[in-house]
Amino acid sequence: MCSPVTRSAPLLPAGSPRIVGIVNITADSFSDGGRCLDPAAALAHARRLRAEGADVIELGPAASHPGSAPVSAAEERRRLAPVLGRLAADGIAVSADSFLPETLRFAVSAGAAWLNDIHGFGDPGLYPVLAASRCRLVVMHAVQEDGPPPRWRPTPRRSGRGCTGSSPGGAEALTDR
Repeated sequence: MCSPVTRSAPLLPAGSPRIVGIVNITADSFSDGGRCLDPAAALAHARRLRAEGADVIELGPAASHPGSAPVSAAEERRRLAPVLGRLAADGIAVSADSFLPETLRFAVSAGAAWLNDIHGFGDPGLYPVLAASRCRLVVMHAVQEDGPPPRWRPTPRRSGRGCTGSSPGGAEALTDR
């Protein structure tokens, strides 16, 4: 737990860059194609990253790339539990990457040292838990209000001379050359 009394993983001193090793515990990861969905594989990969110099191991229980499949908080917790608990018990600083408040609460209670939320911890109901914990926060910003981003590509507006930009002479200047 991220509290002064029961915390098992060390808080790293502030002021220095950190190397964060990423372990995606999801079937549709863009980077590893689900190789770490099995807890044993996730633990082995996390330990390898730690041995190779990672200061923090970040566990991602759901993909957040455009078009990724939604994952429930219960499924995220099921994926995190055997990996997060074991790494934290071994004294490894673990980060949990989720935008679901239920998952973030679980991660605090399971020993996470860091939390990463692509929605910037926007749920006020989570604030008392965060304030009572010693977890460090990675505050992100996403363009979508909830969930992973949709799979879409903006359609450029067109004029008779090419794409129109929002700044004077932007895209129009390029099409005139």
